[in-house]
Amino acid sequence: MQDSHHQIGRRKLWVDTLRGICMLAVLLDHTELYYTGNNIINYNLYVPNAMIAFFCVSGYLFFRYEPFSLSHKLRSVARGIIMPYFIFTLLMAVPKAIAHHQYTTVAEQLMAIPVGRASWFVTALAVSEIIFALLLWISKDKWQLITVACTVAFITAILLTSHPQFEPYNAWNIHNALLALPFIYTGYLYHKHESLFERINTPLYTVLLLIILIIIKITEQGYGVNNCIYPINISHFSVFTLDTLISTLFLVYVSKRLPDVFMLSWTGSHSIVYYFLAGGIPLLLSRLAISAGFGYEGRYHQVVILFAAVYVAATAATWIIYRYVPFITGKKM
Repeated sequence: MQDSHHQIGRRKLWVDTLRGICMLAVLLDHTELYYTGNNIINYNLYVPNAMIAFFCVSGYLFFRYEPFSLSHKLRSVARGIIMPYFIFTLLMAVPKAIAHHQYTTVAEQLMAIPVGRASWFVTALAVSEIIFALLLWISKDKWQLITVACTVAFITAILLTSHPQFEPYNAWNIHNALLALPFIYTGYLYHKHESLFERINTPLYTVLLLIILIIIKITEQGYGVNNCIYPINISHFSVFTLDTLISTLFLVYVSKRLPDVFMLSWTGSHSIVYYFLAGGIPLLLSRLAISAGFGYEGRYHQVVILFAAVYVAATAATWIIYRYVPFITGKKM
């Protein structure tokens, strides 16, 4: 979600805008779930698309015109993803158990941290980035070898998830990391050949992508297609791939055309912390709202109001963290 060595002066605002849009989608999903007990807007309509877009953006940020440095990238992943994972999950283990009124699960949550099960997306992102970095280093950026490796990884993810007996061995969410690998490579290829894609970055093609995406979504809803990526429960992997690739390209084109909205790009550039808070803050504010007599009564504007409160609270907490304890995110003081 966040490339820790991507200098501020060289940031591409559209990348942060895209990540900001995806982060808002995650916050909305969690707000709905904790406040109403269900997904009011169908999960398959937008949540898998947002998560896959994050993986594609990570691949986009992999590409550099200078020689690839494996050691530099591994240090970046360790400092910007793995270290924050351990710090945040350790700090949130007890509050999470208290919020769920399950005091006996503290030990279980602590045990889940070293095996990478305390935050599926963050650990899957770390593992997929490490694997892709090794692929780039071993293959010397030969696209044939990388394409074969990513295809094998995708097929392996399909086979593993179709055999439940392998689930106990899903340490550090390796299943999800293998599923994400082709999408990281897609983002890498997009950056490498970005000039070609820019030739069709016109309003007409953007609208065409939207129309195709709407048709896909309507078809999926009509046939009850499931695109759940955690735990992996995908009905048709070919449809899932087409859906997520078109939606990501659409989001890229839209993000490149949007004017800079400071809060949106700021959210995207700090999305790693937002993600760690995306469970706790919606849960806490949902409990407070219900206790105060503002429980969900079937009117969606209530969700919108609480979502706004969640975003404000998450933004304030993220600002405080980056302002006073940035080292826990991999940043220097």
